[in-house]
Amino acid sequence: MSFLNHFPNTHVPREQQKKLISDIESMIKSGYKNILICAPTGIGKSHVAATVARSLGSSIVITAQKILQDQYVKDFSWLRSIKGKSNFPCLSLYVPTNVNYVDAMKVKSVLCDKGDCSWTENDNSGNKKIVYCKYKPTIDQFICHEKGKENENISLPDDKCHYYLQKYAGLLSSHTIFNYSSFFQTKKFDHGIESYLKRSCLIADEAHEIEDQLLNFIGFELGKAYFDDLQMPFPNTPIAEPKLMVSTLTELYEKYSNFVNKLEESKSNEKIVIYKNRLQKLDQIKSQFELNFDNFIIEHKMDLSGKINGYSIKPLEIRDYVEQFFNYDIQLFMSATLHKQMFCNMMGFIEDETSFIEIEKSPFPVENRTIKFLNVASLSGMPSQDKLNGVYKVIDGLMRTHLEEKGLILTSSKKSCEQIFLNLSEESSLRLSILHSDTEDQKEQILSEHEKQNDDVLLSPSLWYGVDLKNDLSRFQIIVKTPYPTLSDKRVKAKLLQNPTWYKYVTLVKLLQGFGRSIRSETDHAVTYVIDSEALKLINEMKEYVPKSYHDVLHWN
Repeated sequence: MSFLNHFPNTHVPREQQKKLISDIESMIKSGYKNILICAPTGIGKSHVAATVARSLGSSIVITAQKILQDQYVKDFSWLRSIKGKSNFPCLSLYVPTNVNYVDAMKVKSVLCDKGDCSWTENDNSGNKKIVYCKYKPTIDQFICHEKGKENENISLPDDKCHYYLQKYAGLLSSHTIFNYSSFFQTKKFDHGIESYLKRSCLIADEAHEIEDQLLNFIGFELGKAYFDDLQMPFPNTPIAEPKLMVSTLTELYEKYSNFVNKLEESKSNEKIVIYKNRLQKLDQIKSQFELNFDNFIIEHKMDLSGKINGYSIKPLEIRDYVEQFFNYDIQLFMSATLHKQMFCNMMGFIEDETSFIEIEKSPFPVENRTIKFLNVASLSGMPSQDKLNGVYKVIDGLMRTHLEEKGLILTSSKKSCEQIFLNLSEESSLRLSILHSDTEDQKEQILSEHEKQNDDVLLSPSLWYGVDLKNDLSRFQIIVKTPYPTLSDKRVKAKLLQNPTWYKYVTLVKLLQGFGRSIRSETDHAVTYVIDSEALKLINEMKEYVPKSYHDVLHWN
């Protein structure tokens, strides 16, 4: 049976979707394990993913944002979602308070990531045994009916932990969707469930974010808190030598392990879950660092007084860690901004053994997604105050042009946001809603407020990815500065020295992703203004890395 026969029956496949599905089917039958799909927004990649998943019988789908995870489940009811503990209230914490479920979700202190699922106790013979929370179910209490069929469903036990109900149901399902963080966490730390993660294929949506997602998971921030917990002095001098860092991490892990064991025995510390999580993170970075410390960048952090108050430990390359997560017989990687050579190099894939499928034309009319390169000034390095004043004047003028419309201003840093806010006219500043890289709750709150205001303009250094400002949510967007990664980051600087093209490429991807935040359908429209002249320069230098679906709005033949 053709893959196309499994296309969701709630929709009629478009010609581009038919061709994409046919190409994927052909590549799978030709024996390719890794298939890269570069397809613009609006193609309907989620419906293509759903078609491939159903065609192959079982799947794991991963996406970058929890909001996208929810959208997949809304569109395809047969997908089971697995999220992390911070998305559910802990029964053992909130039930005694008589707070209802909805209200409990608003109280961070009673969420599942603050509850203790298991602990050790001494039995009558003095031997240690593991004791589980009474609300934690076992996976054999779940029954999957009609496995792999259209009417597949799962029976759940009553009155059990909400986190484990969705997790175990998701593991038993034929088709499961994770966000990257919950997927990495499950693959790495949930021992004994390996068989439940075996599927015919893995589909990674928003694949351009994999490097950052893996860095966030594998990387480690060693702060004073670890030493304070143990009443140990924090190292006053920088730890730059890898072998010394291995020694420090080993000593810290051993002492922290004893510390947590003693707290478990006393059963009297409310912060035990925090300490357990810290121990888990220590264990991960210690083991990864010991295996190959030459691949890690150690960077010390300083407080305002110039004293060292922490360390950042990040891998230089992620390819050493790819196989432990992306190890399925068939793997699809989807994004609007993929380049075969760059992606294969990052992931450690062999190019000749990797298939690349590109949709060369956007389904959105070119007149609906106009990009205007204003080239006001070059904002690289430390631009003069005169240049910046010129930029503020242009932003102010553009906001007056779009006086009664919502919009988005993308910047490079929190400081840039603050300076823009302070240097615009009062009329323009009052329209701004500043959104930094805050918590998911704060982000949702600000975006919710943005929906209610008639002329609200989001000002952010963090909305280049993962937000859909469709229709009247944004009719114009202003890209202030080309989003080059900061060279104050030791890893970024090392990567630049190793491969200058990587530095330009990740900037290009972020810029191109930014272009698409406000145009989300064939009938949607918005105009993008680019202020920094370095943006057009970068695009022209990196022309061979720009997906063909962007060429029409960039006025290339």
